[in-house]
Amino acid sequence: MSKISKLLGATKLVKIGEEEIEMKPLTISDLDIVNESQSPEKAPKAIKEMIRRTLKRSIPDATDEEIENIGMGYFEDLVNAIFEVNGLEKVDAKKKEASSDTQTDTQSPTSTP
Repeated sequence: MSKISKLLGATKLVKIGEEEIEMKPLTISDLDIVNESQSPEKAPKAIKEMIRRTLKRSIPDATDEEIENIGMGYFEDLVNAIFEVNGLEKVDAKKKEASSDTQTDTQSPTSTP
């Protein structure tokens, strides 16, 4: 094995709902969807594709129909697990909401006499 083998992403056992999944990381070949996930216009499609690719690698016998029909109640946990196994920033709805509130407070106009 070459030195590159030390750079391969490691799998991680995660629990989504009641299921434990050996989550496999994305690779350099997936850079397109990681990059697109940072664009507000392209993020929904890119994140959906991230989920599909990750689940197909992690659970090879999962069908496209099964993946498409995963309940939205698992969305945040699933995306966070994918981001975590890939060393990316987690999605935290509470943090985003708090950050948004803070920005709104600091950007509110001040009244002048």
